[in-house]
This record gives sequence, structure tokens and C-alpha cells, in this order.
Amino acid sequence: MTQIQTGQIWRHKKRGHLYEIVAIDAMIQLSSIGDDEVAEVLEGEDWIAYRPVDGYRLFFRMRDEFLDGRFEHSPHIRQPGEAE
Repeated sequence: MTQIQTGQIWRHKKRGHLYEIVAIDAMIQLSSIGDDEVAEVLEGEDWIAYRPVDGYRLFFRMRDEFLDGRFEHSPHIRQPGEAE
């Protein structure tokens, strides 16, 4: 299995967008505001949290889905300000 680490840069093969891995084994909590309070925590799944290198919006995918071939690790891509 491919080793995923925080700080790595991955490229979406179809769109070409670059993403940074923010967290591994992330926990997701869903809540709803209103008369029917709903709270669900998704843990125990192998969640990967990632964000566009040029943005702050977070995305979450299960590890198996993240590694299904739509992304590829791009170790040659450097973050802005990263030493060469």
C-alpha cells in the first residue's frame, strides 16, 4: 500500500489539481442545527483530509478511495517557500 504522510503533495490525474495531505486517520463529525438534533461521528474508517495547495477548503476521502487511481503522489512538486 502506498505510504501517505501529512505534507505530501498529490495530483488529481483527471483535473491536474494539486492537493496537500493535511491529516491521516481524520475523524469527521456531522451535526445539524434545528429541531431534530443530529450528530454523527465517522471514525474507525481510514479518512484522509486534504486541501488544494492554493486554497483552504478541506476535502475528506477514505484511504481506499483516495488510492483508487484518481490521485498520484507528486514528490517533485514543492510547496511555496519550501527549501529546494
